[in-house]
Amino acid sequence: MRGGRFDSQAPLFGEEGQGRIMQATVGVAGCGALGVTLVTVLAEAGVSRFVLADQDYPEITDLNT
Repeated sequence: MRGGRFDSQAPLFGEEGQGRIMQATVGVAGCGALGVTLVTVLAEAGVSRFVLADQDYPEITDLNT
């Protein structure tokens, strides 16, 4: 993982820890502002698999345009 995107977190998690983060599947209940922020931060940390659940149906007015 040398010279990679996640080198700055290597001292905190180590290579094994970063590998576990990258293999993790995270469930997020609620896709509002907090849920989207959580997914964004976790994706930036290396998580690539998410299970998202929300009771609302998205509408055009929900889009951030």
